Amino acid sequence: MIKRHEGFLNQCESTQLWIIGNIPPVLQSLERGYLSGQQVNIEHGAPTEQLEAESGRCFVIVEPLYIDNKYVSISQIWKRFLAVNLPCTKLIVMGFLNFRSGNYIDLLTPPGNLRAFIDAARPASGKYELPVDGYDARISLARIFEGHGGPGLMAKAIALKQTLGVACQIIRQEPERSGEIWQELVEPIGKRDAGDMLGAWDRVMTKYEDYFTYMPFRGRLSEADILLREAAGVAHCHSLEEFVGGCNNYEHALKGAFVLLEEIKSYCGIELDDSVQ
Repeated sequence: MIKRHEGFLNQCESTQLWIIGNIPPVLQSLERGYLSGQQVNIEHGAPTEQLEAESGRCFVIVEPLYIDNKYVSISQIWKRFLAVNLPCTKLIVMGFLNFRSGNYIDLLTPPGNLRAFIDAARPASGKYELPVDGYDARISLARIFEGHGGPGLMAKAIALKQTLGVACQIIRQEPERSGEIWQELVEPIGKRDAGDMLGAWDRVMTKYEDYFTYMPFRGRLSEADILLREAAGVAHCHSLEEFVGGCNNYEHALKGAFVLLEEIKSYCGIELDDSVQ
């Protein structure tokens, strides 16, 4: 559940506070108790997929969240995302840990003046610590790319990139071999690699759907989905002529997808393998 609270934060240009959490008893108690005494007007809503459009908002995450049958912390991912994309935005985490930070509120001993607390908090790009309360969502994010005991999404995407790259290069340099390359490389191997990559991608989107609901990079995922399917579509062309015409398209699509996936992966502090560049 992602909710919008309006009307009391002068330092937020839009005077809007977005609260992210999904444990109903905690949110209900927070809204009816602590927040009710802070002159907060509550409106249900959700940040857009392109959070850059929300410049000036202040984000509050009530941790832990309950995702995939476990208590989960997502604030480290949000902290890095906002620091890069909305550096002047403020991120406040609320929870039940005895943790001292100008950007963390222990709900057992909350500040009397929430507005003053947020005014004094550091912006997302500032230096401050936040606790990990529950299972660290960055672990799941890393697994998306590394796989579970086998080739992960990126490995399958790289395999497709290499197969199509070899095919397109030979066809450009030795056009007389086009039919051979189509029959022996694109048809059997290119289509297999494209299917493997999309299969891995679809499994990721299904398995981690509940995580993605609360992630700031949902818009990037949507863009990557379009580009990966565009690249795979080149391998699934119905004719040699169609494939030759799509060689440039696949390169552009995969490069764009890799850039987006590299960005997403960076939010959990892990660098991509050089072979992806």
